[in-house]
Amino acid sequence: MKIFEAILMILLTGFFTSGNMTEREQFTKLPTGIQDNTSEYFSPLDQFETLDREGVWVDGEQVEALLKSYGVYDPIMAFNENNESIYTDVKICVEMVGDKKVAILLIEKGHNAIYVMFSKCDNQWIADGFASQSERFRPEYRIEKTSDGMKYWLVVKHEANHGTGTALYDEIWYRPDGTIAAEYPLEGDALCFPKQMPLGRAGVHYIANPDFDGKSKIHLAYSVCFTYDYESDFGEAGFKNVFQSEYRPSIRDYWAYDLTTQKLEFLSSHPVLPEHLSEIEHKVSDEYGVVKGYIDFYDSRLGYKKITSLAEWQDFIELR
Repeated sequence: MKIFEAILMILLTGFFTSGNMTEREQFTKLPTGIQDNTSEYFSPLDQFETLDREGVWVDGEQVEALLKSYGVYDPIMAFNENNESIYTDVKICVEMVGDKKVAILLIEKGHNAIYVMFSKCDNQWIADGFASQSERFRPEYRIEKTSDGMKYWLVVKHEANHGTGTALYDEIWYRPDGTIAAEYPLEGDALCFPKQMPLGRAGVHYIANPDFDGKSKIHLAYSVCFTYDYESDFGEAGFKNVFQSEYRPSIRDYWAYDLTTQKLEFLSSHPVLPEHLSEIEHKVSDEYGVVKGYIDFYDSRLGYKKITSLAEWQDFIELR
């Protein structure tokens, strides 16, 4: 009899324990791909919170189940390469755009940074679209909104070009559906005229400060700086030639990007460039970013001439 009572107590305890499961525990045990649009527990926020993390990676099956539940898994996998890579990190942020709640889910998978854009309408979360970039560094992004709260964009910093002496970054503005609304140079470093610099290295650096007017214009103030590095030998045992940066004249160029026409336009320089530099044509390239016009101008002036000292470089640049 006592054995029978003990078995009965175990069965009853199991019954009441399962009956008192929290809604979140019940959610994690539901089959993948099922959504209950009336329940907040099926939002991407709650699915994100239930992801298992072990060491330096995230449970890939759970991440993929989240993507499948919103119908974006197959398009994302078709878009990306190296789909065998592990999921190394997942982040989510929430913003209010007008009276609507939006969420950005960032998934890092190998070198791929995948951004999934969600919005909540009538108490239902939907995936509006996604964007994906191959990145060597940790992704950087932000949300930009119109002043009336009617539109928003996902703004991503992206490495546009890299190589020996070159590192250029763009900013890309994505619409919620994942299409590109804007792209322009953000910052960069590049060596220039290597064949004409036998004893030093000439370079150019630029960085922008974007300012969105809340309507359709992105105002960009670029600080442009020219550098000259030269070798210096200390002449002591154990010391080798080192490069020392000298002479860094800088100017500020003002550009504007129009989200309507999707064009980047040069406006002015400050201080105003000297008259002998008025021939500079301000333009953009994949190799030099927003300083392509300066490179072309100085390259045509330099020709086959060699620059062998800091003083010669100063006289050549003529921006003192």
